[in-house]
Amino acid sequence: MAIEEIELEAEETEEHMSDALSGVIGGRVVKFLLDYVDLHQLGWVFNADTDFKLPGIGNRRPDVAFCSFETLPELPRTVAPVLPDLAVEITSSRDEVDDGDKKLKEYRQVKIRLVWVIRPIQEVVEVYKNGQPTALLSTEGVLDGGDVLPGFTLSVKQLFDLPKKPETR
Repeated sequence: MAIEEIELEAEETEEHMSDALSGVIGGRVVKFLLDYVDLHQLGWVFNADTDFKLPGIGNRRPDVAFCSFETLPELPRTVAPVLPDLAVEITSSRDEVDDGDKKLKEYRQVKIRLVWVIRPIQEVVEVYKNGQPTALLSTEGVLDGGDVLPGFTLSVKQLFDLPKKPETR
């Protein structure tokens, strides 16, 4: 491996690092989705280590993703060859403001059915349903799975309501 390739890999790795707040929010999203998806036997929930092949764009790793059993009946041992039904991006203090917008544009271009862009610092979630305008939800709002995850709801407040360290006596 050439020196230039090693330097490029290091730059790519650093670019995709998230902060602790974004990591905790991501873990919470996985937990809420996984609990629901497993209970209703709907499909697969993926963490940020999973590559999805976006036609005409290349491989992308949403922070969290969901594929129904209809979309992906079996787990491949390769890059997921399908679009996720739900892609979740969680911005961090390290992200450029445009980073979430760029990914949202790519996801819209390939027509991912449902996209959530979670912005922990502002405590808002942008929701994109294929073919509809983007909605902005504050802590008074409720995320719903629509036809991608029928019956799934999650209060945005609950998403950002992080546990507090108990007071010691």
